[in-house]
Amino acid sequence: MDETDDNYSGADPALGGEPRTLNIPSITDNNCVGRCSWKRTVTATKDGSWSVEGVSISEGLSITVTPATFDLAAGESQELTIDIDAFGAESDVWSFGSINLTSSVSPDLHLPVSIVASNGNIPDSFDFKAHRNQDSYLIEDVMAVEITNFQSVSYGLTKATLTEGSVTQDSDNSDYLDDLEDGLSITTVEVPENAVRLTATTMESTSPDLDLFIVHDVNGDGIPQEEEVVGFSASASAEEYVNVEMPEAGNYWIIVQNWSASSEGATDTFTLAHALVDSEPGDGLSIEAPSAVPQLTEFDMRLTWDLDDASEGDIFFGAIALGTDEENATNLGVIPVDIVRGMADVYVTSPTTERVNPGDTQEFAVNVMANFTPEDRIYDVSLTLPEGVTLVEGSVSSEGIVDGDTISWTVEQESLLGVEPTYTITTNATDAMCMNPEFGQGNGGYIDLAGFGIGFSALDGDTVDATFSIPGYFLGELYGSMTVTDDGFITFGNGTGSAPWINQNMPDSELPNGVVAPYWRDQELDVANGSGVSVATAGPNYTIVEWDNMKFYGIGDSYADIADYQVVFVNNATESQPNIIYSYTDVEHELGAVLPVSIGYENATGTAGQTPIYSEYSGSGAAGDFETTIVEGAQFCMYLNDVSDAPTQLTFSVTVDENNTGGPIQMMAMSEVTNIPGAGSAVSPIYEGVQVEGPPQVTIDGEVEASLEVVELRELPLPGLVVEPNGDKVDITWKQVGGPPAVIAGNGLQEAILMAPEVEEDTLIVLELTAEDSNGNEATAIANVMVKNNLPPEISVTAPTTIGEGETITITASATDPENDNVTFTINGVPGSTYSTSAPGTNSETTVAFEVVASDGLNTTTETVSVIVTDKSGGSMGWLALLLVPVAFLRRRKFH
Repeated sequence: MDETDDNYSGADPALGGEPRTLNIPSITDNNCVGRCSWKRTVTATKDGSWSVEGVSISEGLSITVTPATFDLAAGESQELTIDIDAFGAESDVWSFGSINLTSSVSPDLHLPVSIVASNGNIPDSFDFKAHRNQDSYLIEDVMAVEITNFQSVSYGLTKATLTEGSVTQDSDNSDYLDDLEDGLSITTVEVPENAVRLTATTMESTSPDLDLFIVHDVNGDGIPQEEEVVGFSASASAEEYVNVEMPEAGNYWIIVQNWSASSEGATDTFTLAHALVDSEPGDGLSIEAPSAVPQLTEFDMRLTWDLDDASEGDIFFGAIALGTDEENATNLGVIPVDIVRGMADVYVTSPTTERVNPGDTQEFAVNVMANFTPEDRIYDVSLTLPEGVTLVEGSVSSEGIVDGDTISWTVEQESLLGVEPTYTITTNATDAMCMNPEFGQGNGGYIDLAGFGIGFSALDGDTVDATFSIPGYFLGELYGSMTVTDDGFITFGNGTGSAPWINQNMPDSELPNGVVAPYWRDQELDVANGSGVSVATAGPNYTIVEWDNMKFYGIGDSYADIADYQVVFVNNATESQPNIIYSYTDVEHELGAVLPVSIGYENATGTAGQTPIYSEYSGSGAAGDFETTIVEGAQFCMYLNDVSDAPTQLTFSVTVDENNTGGPIQMMAMSEVTNIPGAGSAVSPIYEGVQVEGPPQVTIDGEVEASLEVVELRELPLPGLVVEPNGDKVDITWKQVGGPPAVIAGNGLQEAILMAPEVEEDTLIVLELTAEDSNGNEATAIANVMVKNNLPPEISVTAPTTIGEGETITITASATDPENDNVTFTINGVPGSTYSTSAPGTNSETTVAFEVVASDGLNTTTETVSVIVTDKSGGSMGWLALLLVPVAFLRRRKFH
């Protein structure tokens, strides 16, 4: 048995390869569901007859090899088909056996067999992008061991904590734990008993390369150590993901290492999402399946989620435990579930976002996202027009129904899951864009790799192939390797078939599949005589495979049928560029299409493709004008027709009403998915991308013309308000247009202050508040401000009428002010509202006068009161006393 280094590289799963295709002397599979099969090819070193038998070492395996006997001459090969029936094997553990080859001409040979019998093909994890908060996803064609009473328990969903972090580059990125303060961001998580999973992921980083670790403080010393790492992700990117299932209780660290900063000395930012899913069953996640299913019989499961009030970008983690019956409630596995809330599947847009004016017409569209789920989805969509616009009659598309201001549609979005891209094939005879990248050779024609110093690969001989670890973008997928044959074709991932020299009319389900065929016919390589294959890349963007001096097998120089040809993969082609170019030079035809040939391509399953030029191997028929098309300088170009993810657009137009005051036209759609269980109704984000041009809206105290009042010489806050409906910059001006001059403080602000002037009587002044936006739109509000004349206080004095000599005279003053000004008092020139003094001695009745002055700061009121003092020695007294009436004097003090 033989295998090449290139094939080993090509079988790397990380590069899109399949290890099962390697022709190695062992058989292994860590997920054998029921029955598994392999192909192996043996080549005889001597003539002999052989017998082959599969032998089980572990119980429950049945190993069959076909053919069971065969004869080979030295150098001849035989393909063996190995089939293993693992129905009876113990599940989820390694089982062993061997394949024994015996012959009289050789010692016994053995191919060891090791497989893990699986419970089925239930996915190891579920990872969804949810486009509405309540929805479901159908998981089709699941197989498992016999289910007698389906069991499921859901955990979560738990919304991830999103943390914005920053970190510099680790100065020694080979040892992230050497210094916990160097190049690391550390988050601590406490995990309770019986937790289901601890998950962390990094995203949105300015660093090109982060690494992520989850560490369990097993020894409780508070210091993370290498032997305590329970999960890590260290790819060559900044997007890392670590999931620890059934973590032990304890303290954990989530460590983000900046392995390579964006630039020297840079502090890079990132977002860390992490969550702990505990053992409490949740109601945000559920799964449905048939209650009973025979062993290895396909069935469907439906996963339903409820993300409550999630927003775009939210991340949720959960898990589903599945079992075959009540006694085996988890034997089908505990499956992690990750859900990211994506953009809404129904949303509103407009083809233009230019501002409109009253009277203008504007088109809008309700978009229903392309459907890449397994099921067709039927949407009921409705939109109610906002105030300020009117529907244009006849503008509603797609059989929309209009009811008043509400438009409704029913849309069926067919499933695009599994739909493959195709190619449009042109030639440079009619397509001016059909050419190679120039690479300095000037005209976009044939690229001679020898001119760049690139020689032949080691591929040599007849019916030979080699796998090269080079990129190739084919049918919408970037492959990390490709297999190149001597027969003028390239395959991606599934072998060259048992008779690669027989060209096919593609598509053809027989191997090889996944074919790029610039010149597929029975050819051979002869490196010593100038016939070989050269392979080159120009960075990641271009891959070139060239065949030189290729002739049909066995004809030698008998006929002048020869060609140089190549394939150029443009791995990042723009929309107008070809993705794959076939080019031809040094072409000669003598037998031409009499010799078999295929030029075209085929997908990975052999179910779709094109062969614009085809001549059968039997020579019985031909398609395409081979001899006149494949000539010196000819080029075939393949343009990718990718599966469109464009939404279905439900369009309508509105006219902006003449009384529309401006601002965004707010459009919002309602939708329901009527045929999908668990899919809830949804409201789209409000679309405000189109605005009606409008002037600022100006008010004073809530009115366009306001009436205000202020007392002279006082401050009056001016309650202006300016609303710019379009959010434009606004210039604000206050201006007095009537009445005696006043001072406005804070001009340029919405809320200014008026300093009222002094007036002799109530006087009206008029103010204007004007706002002008950056587009020249202007609006004004008016304030009619009555300036009130300030009135003096009204005074009241309490004093005794008559009092005996030597007794205490107490004068008390109070006042009311019409404007509620603060009032101060003096009595006989002494400040205060109360004044006391002793009555003077007298031999006769005497009158004492007191002057009371009240001031509000602007006006004064004066009153004089008199008190009769009597002689206590017995002279003529009270009957002579006169009750004096207070006399008030008003004075006004002016402030200038």
